[in-house]
Amino acid sequence: MNLDRLINWAAGQASRAYPQITFADTKQELWAHCQANLPRFFDYMQRGEEGERIIRAALNQEARKYAIREREAVTGISFEDQAWYTPKAIRSILPDVYEYTNWQLFGQSDSERKPTAIINATGDRLAAIIDVKAALDKILPDQRDLLHEYYHLSWPVDAMSEARGISVAACNSRITRAVYAVREALGGPRPSDPYEATNGQFDTRSKGRRAISNSAARRATEGNY
Repeated sequence: MNLDRLINWAAGQASRAYPQITFADTKQELWAHCQANLPRFFDYMQRGEEGERIIRAALNQEARKYAIREREAVTGISFEDQAWYTPKAIRSILPDVYEYTNWQLFGQSDSERKPTAIINATGDRLAAIIDVKAALDKILPDQRDLLHEYYHLSWPVDAMSEARGISVAACNSRITRAVYAVREALGGPRPSDPYEATNGQFDTRSKGRRAISNSAARRATEGNY
């Protein structure tokens, strides 16, 4: 098993996903991590394919931690605030974002991807939908089109790629980059005051992630979209 190859892979993945770090710096950080935990990594290297999977996961996690530390140092945004909107969380909420116009019309569309029942469960969920909906307006038009086609219209990736004259793999990569663009557009941390207005937009989240009631969220956000 070639550890240098695995470190190059993890450093490449991280530096593409997190623009605030470089490949060279990330690789150096991962080598330092391996040296500090050499007995453990040596043990994994004796386990064949299973060991390689473990090493990939460990390096990926360490690279992400490094990227978040670097971003925190540059922006002053804490790890907790950066972790609020993960790519996985954005992907899970996008179908609901396209369904949400207001509380009365939610779910009344012909989309193939039906909204989840959790939409009315908490003010946190509503706040996240409003945040992501606003972030979509900040990304490139083609990125918005990709996400709309995939998460709202449920177009298959092969049809989307054919319409654009690109490969399926390239189309999947563009969808992934669009999700990360939304994450970047979400930008800064949550307000410390759950009732703080940001650009005229009410935010229902508290630092402790305790949501306000649905009725309060409904009143506060009425007319925003």
